[in-house]
Amino acid sequence: MSNFLQKYFTSKLYYGIMISTKIGVNMTEKELNEYSIFTLRELARKTGVATPTSKKKAQLIHEILEINAGKRAPQASTKQGRPPKYFGYSFDILNTTPTFDNTMSLNQNKTFSYDDVKTGAGFVEKLNQNTSYIWCIKECTTCYYTPTILLNNYNIKSGDYVTFEFNNVNNQLVVKDIFNINGCPIKKFNKERTNYYAIKPVAPNKKINIDNLDIKFGENAYFYGTNNNENTQNIINILNKCNATKKIYINVTIAEKNKLFLDDLQDAEKFVANITDTPDTARRIVNIATEYAKRLMENGEHVAIAVDDAISVASVDDEILTNTKNLISVAKASSNGSITLFAIFANNKTIDLIEKLADKRYKIENDKMFLI
Repeated sequence: MSNFLQKYFTSKLYYGIMISTKIGVNMTEKELNEYSIFTLRELARKTGVATPTSKKKAQLIHEILEINAGKRAPQASTKQGRPPKYFGYSFDILNTTPTFDNTMSLNQNKTFSYDDVKTGAGFVEKLNQNTSYIWCIKECTTCYYTPTILLNNYNIKSGDYVTFEFNNVNNQLVVKDIFNINGCPIKKFNKERTNYYAIKPVAPNKKINIDNLDIKFGENAYFYGTNNNENTQNIINILNKCNATKKIYINVTIAEKNKLFLDDLQDAEKFVANITDTPDTARRIVNIATEYAKRLMENGEHVAIAVDDAISVASVDDEILTNTKNLISVAKASSNGSITLFAIFANNKTIDLIEKLADKRYKIENDKMFLI
């Protein structure tokens, strides 16, 4: 077993939580196959597999095991090649803080403190049974490592908005305790919570109040236009005017010239990234926004999501559009709560499958909308 692998799989997480996964003679192909392609690429890179980013999952696993068993010589380490990404999504058990572009923006309060008590607020991201983070993002980005056992004690899920106390442990911000979950004080929080997937759907029947648009709570409404600025302004106007109780705006390709439109958003949670930010950042933002919408619906809220636009979201997704599909398919109506999705769309073969989920289609032309 290489020194890297031994160190990699026996390191400790904070608070003495041991990483249970080990690699060696007992590590099987099946066990390695449980890790994501991104984790395997990083592991392969450190193990000595040549050009791991160009290889498929099965080949990576095969070469990792061969090198570990001494059947294949590892590639000599160099300073060239693509550097590893520590963004949290795929590094199931790395004891490394992921990064998040500072240009990301969510409407959250900044971290504050009273004497020796330091508190913050942000969105939970549970990656797996060993790794969880809370993200606090506004003018700058802060990531808090969160012991998963703490989240499990309260049955906290990805997308939950929490306030918490934290400490600085070895230059790592670590969550110590949770005070509030989605606006509910921890002492009043019911751990026997509703599950989005267990909520029985009903046919959308309640109309949303948006000018003359015939859209109901729980539907997917797609909008098609040729002018990007006009599209953005219209989707923001729709979000502002609708009578949903909670509103979410998603845009992962913000340019400097477009930031002025964000000032028009009213009472909406902004999940946005600059066009220059990494695809990893954009994927995280989309995933957290999707999970947040589910948590809101579980609490009986009527949620409206504005996606500006679907092509941009799909362009930063993986090859099977996992996050894009999860986002577009989240719309749902129930007897208590709903999620409605408005999205700027375009005719594009890449997203034909998710385009078929539309309940209503509108054409945007000269600031007017026409039902298609």
